[in-house]
Amino acid sequence: MKKNDLLVLIDGNSLLNRAYYALPPLKTKAGEYTNAVYGFCAMMIKALADLNPSKIIVAFDLAAPTFRKELYPEYKAQRKKMPDELAAQIPILKNLLREMNIAIAEREGFEADDVLGTLAKCAGMKNVIVTGDRDAFQLIDDNTSVWLTRKGVSEVTAYDEAALLDDYGLTPPQIIEMKGLMGDASDNIPGVSGVGEKTALDLIQKYGSVNGVYAHIDEITQGKLKERLIADRENAYLSVKLARIVTDVGLPDCNISGCGAEFPFAPFIRERFRELEFNSLIKRDALFTDTGTFSAPVPVQAEAAPVKTLEITTLAELAELADIMLNIGADAALIFGADIILSFDKDSQYAVKLNRDLFGGAVDPAEAMEALRPVLESPAVNKTVFCVKDTVRFLFQHGVNFVNGFDLQLAQYVADYTVPHNSLKELSEFYGEIEGAAQALRLKETLKKLLSAGNLDKLYALELELSNVLFEMETLGFQIDTAALGELSVKYLAEINALAEKIYEACGERFNLNSPKQLGDVLFNKLKLAPAGKTKTGFSTSADVLEELSGEHPAVELILRYRAAFKLYSTYIEGLRRVADVNGVVRTSFKQAVTSTGRLSSIEPNLQNIPVRTDEGRELRRLFRARDGHILIAADYSQIELRLLAHFSGDPLLRDAYAHGADIHRETAAKIFNAAPELVTSEMRRAAKAVNFGVIYGISGFGLSQGLSIGRKKAQDYIDSYFKTYPRVKEYMDANVAFAKKHGYISTFTGRVRRIPELSSPKAALRSFGERAAMNMPLQGSAADLIKIAMINVRRAFLAAGLRARLVLQVHDELIVEAPEAEKDAAAGILKREMETAAAFSVPIIADVGVGRTWYDC
Repeated sequence: MKKNDLLVLIDGNSLLNRAYYALPPLKTKAGEYTNAVYGFCAMMIKALADLNPSKIIVAFDLAAPTFRKELYPEYKAQRKKMPDELAAQIPILKNLLREMNIAIAEREGFEADDVLGTLAKCAGMKNVIVTGDRDAFQLIDDNTSVWLTRKGVSEVTAYDEAALLDDYGLTPPQIIEMKGLMGDASDNIPGVSGVGEKTALDLIQKYGSVNGVYAHIDEITQGKLKERLIADRENAYLSVKLARIVTDVGLPDCNISGCGAEFPFAPFIRERFRELEFNSLIKRDALFTDTGTFSAPVPVQAEAAPVKTLEITTLAELAELADIMLNIGADAALIFGADIILSFDKDSQYAVKLNRDLFGGAVDPAEAMEALRPVLESPAVNKTVFCVKDTVRFLFQHGVNFVNGFDLQLAQYVADYTVPHNSLKELSEFYGEIEGAAQALRLKETLKKLLSAGNLDKLYALELELSNVLFEMETLGFQIDTAALGELSVKYLAEINALAEKIYEACGERFNLNSPKQLGDVLFNKLKLAPAGKTKTGFSTSADVLEELSGEHPAVELILRYRAAFKLYSTYIEGLRRVADVNGVVRTSFKQAVTSTGRLSSIEPNLQNIPVRTDEGRELRRLFRARDGHILIAADYSQIELRLLAHFSGDPLLRDAYAHGADIHRETAAKIFNAAPELVTSEMRRAAKAVNFGVIYGISGFGLSQGLSIGRKKAQDYIDSYFKTYPRVKEYMDANVAFAKKHGYISTFTGRVRRIPELSSPKAALRSFGERAAMNMPLQGSAADLIKIAMINVRRAFLAAGLRARLVLQVHDELIVEAPEAEKDAAAGILKREMETAAAFSVPIIADVGVGRTWYDC
């Protein structure tokens, strides 16, 4: 059975601990305790059987102190020592997992929660975290759900954002805020003295966050509670830090692409279970690929070239090494992790390991970096790294200007992209290499051959130069108006609380407004409104359902408004407050090697996701402003994917309309509705606009009917009429699908490739998805390539003109520049020119430019 595109992340210590205390003290005949291992395996097998994931990773704590212990020495101080009977089972479990080919991830200085959080955020795919720890709820988002074990490990409850709201009335980030107030006795997190879960829950539901509580401390009328909050303010903020799971742990030893879930297990695992006397598991034939006799696995390892390792332990040796590398014009690979490793010489025969004591003990790190500076800053030394942008950032913090790096991650992304690879270990295992600096050099040669064979060297060079542009943007950041942000916080919190009171009054009772289950019970059982449908947990209270009920009861519109205000407050207003630095600067991180179309993604925070479809959402852009003495300039490509469609399809009517600057939606409406352009109504134009953009994404009659609230037949008539009007568009779309079915991929005008294996799927839904991807990727991907070229050219032009103007943000088809006020006209002219001339097409490419003090003003 084909596996689901899903990653299962297991909290090893949590499940092992729960299993140990939930099951009787099982022992083998030899006296070896196995109850924790058995319970863990039973839970893991349930996850594998129920979820059928393509990948699985188990994370463990390490014995070393964590950063939380350094932050708060009393952290987990009351924890009893792990029982010897449990501790003895950890190596048994880890050995068993390795024999099952299940990846293990752990990181010194961090807890398993942090490892899981990092994997969940960087995986680039849907994932399920299996744990017994409610702290993991803070990680829930569109890609991440949590299986919470109950009754030991025999039962689980699945949580997504809706289920979390239903049971706790909180959003995922608010789980951390609640812990800040109530603390956690099991981890010895102090919280606020005398504040329990119920009080903390009430406060966070009312004020949104710990910041919100203290911003409104004068509103709290319970004397004792107010006194405790004021007295323990420092503990509250410390507790938030302790409770927050880190999601950017460096994981040199973790692997995503090479962690396939091989289930059912190989036959020899049955023999392992027999040795452990797991009799009930031995009898379950479905757990194993066949019932053959036991044969031990033969380890397969990539053949490694002979490598001579030089151990560098002193500053003098390091300086001598740097001189040698400069003199021979070395080809070096650098790995930054627990050790800094270099492999050098033209034949990759020498691996040089810099002892970790060199940078943390025997030699001052600054002195060691200074000794390496000539190599790192020399254009004569070719340096191979996993990610140039990360390397540049790391060395920039040490005062080193890194140059001449080959980026393995970007090279693979351009030459042979399948899924995101987030570490050198993942990439090495994907190509059958052993992780190491010498192997990284061989991997570079492999990727260079792939780039050359696919005529992709220019595209790789573009991505590499773009990484420097993105580093500058990330470093500069975007200024926000923290005073205005605070005012908005007060405004929305007041409105949310007022709306809640009005809703309670209208419904005749108080209940958890953020719980879909309780809300459904009030609306449909008590108020007897007609339910539109049910979910697994009760009546549906989705926005679509509530909008249909609008006018049926005064509470409905109030609830819709409450949800909109709560979303803006919790996700955006409080979200920005959490990430802004002391100077009010927000810095996003641009991920360059994640999407299959070539588009950039923005995370922590996602500034590409600031809402624009509502007036209130757009108002958030007023928060983003130019620094003093500066101005913002924003330029947005006009209908770029439609213009590319006109170019690639060669349709004469489309090309002519753009050549003459016509309103393409009005022109399309005139053709579809057989009316003169001057007689086209706004409603007709709206329908034509939906068709124009829908065609790019392979929209169906049903999809268009939903978007326009019309019958399916009428919607299909619109689409058919469109293709009669622009027949070359239909031919172009069909040709893309046919090409992708034949070759397995489709590409952009730069040659960027997207593989589409879904086209050969036995499932009709996946094949349909693949066809839509084949239609859209050349357009969306080409638009992504175009703006990347523009970003590079804009930066070059600013530097050539001696301007201090700099790019601060990219949002899909939009670029935002911050410039000194005196450079406004020159910078705006360069931005428009470089965007419109980034590549030559048969139709005009137009960028609309706006200028203002804030993003909104632009």
